[in-house]
Amino acid sequence: NNAKPGTIRMDQASFAWDSDRKAGLVGIDLHVSSGTLVGIVESIGSYKSSLLAAILGEMSLVQGNSQVQGTI
Repeated sequence: NNAKPGTIRMDQASFAWDSDRKAGLVGIDLHVSSGTLVGIVESIGSYKSSLLAAILGEMSLVQGNSQVQGTI
């Protein structure tokens, strides 16, 4: 894998707060290149904070692929 540090890639990724629980984020496809500025805009209660937690590794990946190159 030759992705630059700071690259984020999720392919059909589903995440749960605990690996024994039902996924809260389901089927996420997200590809962010290093150095790219991204804004996430949606209504209250639409899992924006959960998406950030998944990127930071605070949620369990239960299906699909999730890669964050480097450290955040």
